[in-house]
Amino acid sequence: MTGARRRPSRGERAALAAMTLAAVASSLLPLIRPFGSSWIPAAATLAVAVIGAGLVVRMTRLPGAVAVLAQLAVWIAGGLVALPGSIGRATPGRVHEIVAQSAHEIVTGVIPVDPSPALAFLLIVAVGALALLADLLVAALRAPLAAAALLLAVFALPQIAVPQGDDLALALVHVPLLLALLLVSSRVRVPRARRGRGALGVGAALAVCAIVAGLAVAPEVALRPLAFDGSGPRSTRIDAALDLGDDLRDASGTEVLRVRTDAARAPYLRVATVTTFDGEAWVPDEPASDGPAETLPPIRLPDGTVREETAVVDVVGLDDPRLPLPAHPVAQSGMRPGWVADPRAATVTAGGPSSLGEQYEVSFRSAEPSAAEARAIAADPPRDARLLGELAAEARRIDAPLPPALEAVPRDLGLDASRPYDSLVTLQDWLRSGEFSYSLTAPVEEGFDGSGFDALERFLEVREGYCVHFAATFSLVSRALGVPTRIVVGYLPGEATGRSVGGLREYAVDSGRLHAWPEAFLGDLGWVAFEPTPGLAPARGAAPDDTERPAPEPEETTDPSPTAEPEESEVPDPAERPDQDPDAGAPGGPDASGDPLAALRAVGVALGALALLAAPAIVRAVIGAARRRAARAGDAGAAWRELRAIAQDARLPVTAADSPRAVGGRITAAGGDPQATEAVVGAVERAAFARGETTETGLDAPLRRISRSLRPAAPGRRLARAALPRSLWTRARLGGPPRSG
Repeated sequence: MTGARRRPSRGERAALAAMTLAAVASSLLPLIRPFGSSWIPAAATLAVAVIGAGLVVRMTRLPGAVAVLAQLAVWIAGGLVALPGSIGRATPGRVHEIVAQSAHEIVTGVIPVDPSPALAFLLIVAVGALALLADLLVAALRAPLAAAALLLAVFALPQIAVPQGDDLALALVHVPLLLALLLVSSRVRVPRARRGRGALGVGAALAVCAIVAGLAVAPEVALRPLAFDGSGPRSTRIDAALDLGDDLRDASGTEVLRVRTDAARAPYLRVATVTTFDGEAWVPDEPASDGPAETLPPIRLPDGTVREETAVVDVVGLDDPRLPLPAHPVAQSGMRPGWVADPRAATVTAGGPSSLGEQYEVSFRSAEPSAAEARAIAADPPRDARLLGELAAEARRIDAPLPPALEAVPRDLGLDASRPYDSLVTLQDWLRSGEFSYSLTAPVEEGFDGSGFDALERFLEVREGYCVHFAATFSLVSRALGVPTRIVVGYLPGEATGRSVGGLREYAVDSGRLHAWPEAFLGDLGWVAFEPTPGLAPARGAAPDDTERPAPEPEETTDPSPTAEPEESEVPDPAERPDQDPDAGAPGGPDASGDPLAALRAVGVALGALALLAAPAIVRAVIGAARRRAARAGDAGAAWRELRAIAQDARLPVTAADSPRAVGGRITAAGGDPQATEAVVGAVERAAFARGETTETGLDAPLRRISRSLRPAAPGRRLARAALPRSLWTRARLGGPPRSG
């Protein structure tokens, strides 16, 4: 007598729905890093509504199709509610535009992306669709392993697209939830009399697959230490002489700073400025000892939208005679005695003390003049003529004639010294355009791993380099226009830790965020930061206005109108940031330097993903081959186990109570080879019930014929059965071969 499928209780359905929702939620954790969390509440609400609708309908004992229709209705309604008014009506043409806009934003945006309304809407409805599909697989189709594979793929996708070791830590949350989903599903589906530990075996196998897959798709795992306790990460020191190539290539990811701030975004942190250039090398500025750090005077900013913000800096791994500060500091407090402020460079330095272990508070100002305001202010001389004279003697000076390659840039780009702001923005856009690529390896291979004239000439010829080459080129071309410039060495904004202390959001800064960027002195605007390095952060200089600037190349990564302050720029995680990754390149793709290791890693990731997808089919093939060999030698038990597995893979109902004759009848009724089926069933029955020893060899051939006869004709269904063999996750709850009484 065959066993009947037991209808799950309401409590079991609720537990299954809860585990499905938890597994869906954990699969989305890696998406918070690239897309932020602003869209998460709406997406979570839609996922709860979709899965809850299915649960309510199924508890009323209505047909499963009604539950799916209810979930579709909730999903569509939720999508309409989430549709922002700025997007307009959700017509088919508009939906296509939303998808295209979101795809462009994902491809060309700089991590972390601040989702536009269109992208946020797309993320929300995608999460709703994922919840619907996962619930359909688990609750309706009784295919929890397929749901687990789907959610694991969603979880791994951000790691495959933008490798980041930290995502592996999230697997400690996601994988146990998948195992719990499989366990709960198996207990719901199996009659109480047959509940065993088979689901735990399946869960252990899935955990092994998840670990192997994680190592395959993230070959460069470097989990960042959580804090510095004196025995953890080693301290680092900054070379402010613009000899940063080795430092950037050898960045270990050691945490150097913890920053807490009430600013909208984490600020850039400046450590030193470099102004003097002799044609061969850049010389760091000597500190001007004008007084203790607490008396650093405020930097004069233009009238307009000026904000005063606060940052608390905790130096956990930087051993340097300088303290990192945000731009435009007003006052500092809390550091040990001995630190001296340099108001010209807006830095704090000391002859003796080390920055390691310091914790201090900085008040700083930021302003956002529009592009039109910046253009007007920059065109007028500053009110402080003495300061302008000092700058003319230092930041405008070029001690040697410009080489032809640099001298030709202003002419080729049509830069106008009478319009300094527009000229610098045009220069910035050109360096950030598709004509240039970021590379840490090309300067070494081509022999221009420096910042002198020779290196910059070669850089302009090869058009590949790192932040020092872009900043130095920008500075020298700007000086050729008569604009005072200098280069700042410091750190990109840190990565949010998710913590908030005293109302201040916390960010972690590691050594991989070391960076150099230029500043230009533009009249009463003061020192304005620019970002000529491509693929790193949005362009900088001023807030956008209604006036569009022509650019030599369309900017693919950011809005061409930059922000006024370094702290307003968005910066990618170290995994995406080019200074950290020598294989990162220009916006929209990897570095074009032809690094063979990058190609090998890409191949490794692809092979790892394919191996993960093919793992169930490979395991099933190995098990089937072993059973057929045993059946060929006369093992009727192995033939019986393989016969049941073939029936399960063909989606035929098989339970532990089924006799060989019952299983054979279902196979024949489903179109299986009747002669081959009878041969196997008869051999199994004779081995189980006949008196005396009976051994029948050669049962492997009938098993192959049965398997071939049950294959679906449609290639898609055949592939689905091969990729997800049902016998792998149901075999553990079936009994052994029949025995004589």
